Amino acid sequence: MSKNLPFNRHTQEFFVLASTAELLTSLNLDDVLVRTLSLLTESTAAQRGSFIVFNEDSPTADRYITRQDLPPERSQTMIAEVLEKGLAGWVYHTRTPVLITDTLEDERWVVFPDDLQPMRSALCVPFLVDGHINGIMTLEHTRPGHFSEDDLRLVTAVAHQASIALRNAQLFHQVETHERQIRAVLESTADAILTLSPDGNIWLLNAAAQEMIGRSPDTLIGRPLTEIGANPFFAEVASRIAAGENSFQLRDEAAGRDYRVQVSDWQQSITRELGHVIVFTDVTPFKELDRLKSQMLQIASHDLKNPLGVVLGYAEMMLMEMDPTHPYYEFAADIARVTQRMLEMVTQLLDVERIESTATGMAEDIDPLALIRDLLEEAGPRAAQKRQSLSSDLPDQAPLLRGDPAQLREAFKNLVDNAIKYTPEGGKVLARASTEPESGRFHFSVIDNGYGIPKELQGRIFQRFYRAKQPGAEQISGTGLGLSLVKAVIERHGGAVWFESEPGRGSTFGFWLPLAAPTAES
Repeated sequence: MSKNLPFNRHTQEFFVLASTAELLTSLNLDDVLVRTLSLLTESTAAQRGSFIVFNEDSPTADRYITRQDLPPERSQTMIAEVLEKGLAGWVYHTRTPVLITDTLEDERWVVFPDDLQPMRSALCVPFLVDGHINGIMTLEHTRPGHFSEDDLRLVTAVAHQASIALRNAQLFHQVETHERQIRAVLESTADAILTLSPDGNIWLLNAAAQEMIGRSPDTLIGRPLTEIGANPFFAEVASRIAAGENSFQLRDEAAGRDYRVQVSDWQQSITRELGHVIVFTDVTPFKELDRLKSQMLQIASHDLKNPLGVVLGYAEMMLMEMDPTHPYYEFAADIARVTQRMLEMVTQLLDVERIESTATGMAEDIDPLALIRDLLEEAGPRAAQKRQSLSSDLPDQAPLLRGDPAQLREAFKNLVDNAIKYTPEGGKVLARASTEPESGRFHFSVIDNGYGIPKELQGRIFQRFYRAKQPGAEQISGTGLGLSLVKAVIERHGGAVWFESEPGRGSTFGFWLPLAAPTAES
């Protein structure tokens, strides 16, 4: 619209503001910028106009729109200079619209040497939303005094209205950019990713998920996991998610693949309902290596047990028949002792492998107090041989535990045996148990005043074959497998192990286990 159109001023302002209102329907950022700049340059008969757009109230320009053709590098140079010491920079810092009737008389106006058509009047207005500036528009003319206070008032009014459209377009542009970035990440990752809507239907999936399922997105979007073909793998995934599991491993027998499945929640912004993001990581190579390792370990261990048993048998026969004063008696005793130690290591190694590679065995209700008392009675003679005080601090009664009786007995026994083994003669060993009904946990610990473990050695104490070399315990035999077995058993039963130790003052090793859920019969 030309400034010389035969409309009165009020009609012209109404037309411009009405046209500005139409911008609210557009979410295209470039469209909003170009239309706003065109509308105001025409309504004020400006010869040149520019629009600097900021992101997140930052003085760094995010976009630059102008009615003149400039190379990108030239535009960036001009923007930096006018924001640093020019009129646009002054408006940015003061948040105030400004009208210059003659640029030659205003030090805020920056003149560029290559500008062949000097501008003599200018109008600069900030676009504000909730006090934050998201754009600055500058209109220019070669004639001094071209712009009036009415022009300034009109452009300011348009800026108030158009700034909302500009902010909406910026937000939409940010959402689009983030969505493109997320899609790029999803498509570039090797993991299969599925997104479920709050009603449990497939909402989004990446290329890896399409390849894993073997179907096109058109046949999957909007359908629940349980309807992905005849493969029971996805029905099992849906079942576990419904049960509240967020991390588990599962084998797809139909495809012959093993997956680690991670489930995260996302919340719908309006209804606040929860959907799920499911990430399938193919761990087949690692599982196959683990299965191969277990098989080789079992084969090797079984093959070792028989010859070791034969060697131990002959060594024990020699000791029975040989006079203790015979010069070879000590050699036979060493053979028997070392062979016995190797057999114990093989047996414990097989136990650890069996526990870590299989689920818990017989699930039975177990009286933990009866188990502890039985183990303490069994360990009594060993403690007596070392003149140790073996005592207990147990409640009168405790709820039942549920699990594999053999595995749990081994875990309890190992802590008691270790305490006796690593406590010198005349020391003290205390077995303690307690129940936390509010957390549903049973706690067991064994406290000794033995050698203790140096702090620098404590980080690896539950690793296989690791034995902390603490002073005074150099001659104590062991396999370094006992504590790793305890950890495997307790974690398989849903609990956790812990310990505290101080050299020269002793150690406390313990764990907690979940209490058995009450049955209808109980």
